[in-house]
Amino acid sequence: MQARYPVVDAFAQIHPALRLFGRPASADVLLAEMDRAKVDQAVLAALPVAPEGKGEASAGKGWERGDYHRRFNDYTAETVSGNHRRFLGLGTVHPRMLGAADEVARIARDLKLCGLYVNHVIQGLPGRDESVAALCKQAGRLGLYVAVHGVPALGAGAPDDVMWLALQCPETRFVLLQMGGHRFPDILLPARVQKRYAAAGVLSNLYYDLGPTPAFFRGGPYWEHLVWIIREVGPDRFVYSSCFPDGEMGACLRALDTLSLTDSERGRILAGNMLDLVSSKWKGGPQGRLAAQ
Repeated sequence: MQARYPVVDAFAQIHPALRLFGRPASADVLLAEMDRAKVDQAVLAALPVAPEGKGEASAGKGWERGDYHRRFNDYTAETVSGNHRRFLGLGTVHPRMLGAADEVARIARDLKLCGLYVNHVIQGLPGRDESVAALCKQAGRLGLYVAVHGVPALGAGAPDDVMWLALQCPETRFVLLQMGGHRFPDILLPARVQKRYAAAGVLSNLYYDLGPTPAFFRGGPYWEHLVWIIREVGPDRFVYSSCFPDGEMGACLRALDTLSLTDSERGRILAGNMLDLVSSKWKGGPQGRLAAQ
């Protein structure tokens, strides 16, 4: 794809050792895929999970260990620092780990990452959790946005759960990753609330990440429904991502090309909306680096 605009992948998962979704997920592998797909920058989230039998946590285990989160947040920050023109980063905490609020502050002030990553399913969190909301409020005060990754089929992180978080934390900006996946029609509710009460700014802090959802549904019976949803919600509320390595960057960009967007709308989704989302809260942050691409 030859893009007229910078391309920012709003969510890519990395791990120093594990294969994720059956694919290598190191920063080097990610960078090679970015080069092939002509993606300028990616926002990284290092998942604090490790293989079984190594004395480490595996998926779904160990998420409450503060030392584990700090180690992986350091890894994300080091990766971003090592290639700051191509990478931005998200930090993670568990609301029930010791020192959770201190770690959120460290993510913003010391590690200088741009956001906080919440995964309801892997972290074992209910869809609506006051302790999560408290950390999200703190993140907003510190200039971080919050990327929420849920799997509605497994009972948490559905669009209405993220809507609840956004209403609880009006000063924090949220991105619902993968636009709710197979529950993508459910984003119509917060979108229509947002439009109805636009003058009051209700839910103006909620964005939707396309993720690999368009690529998954492309060519299938739900494709026209998905395209209609994107038009109804409005391209100004969406950001592009592949959710690497779950999705392949080139395939996700090709699916975006079939959405009958104007050049301006495509530019907003590929980079403009993400730039606004980050720069409006994180003063002196990555917006300067992105604009310089």
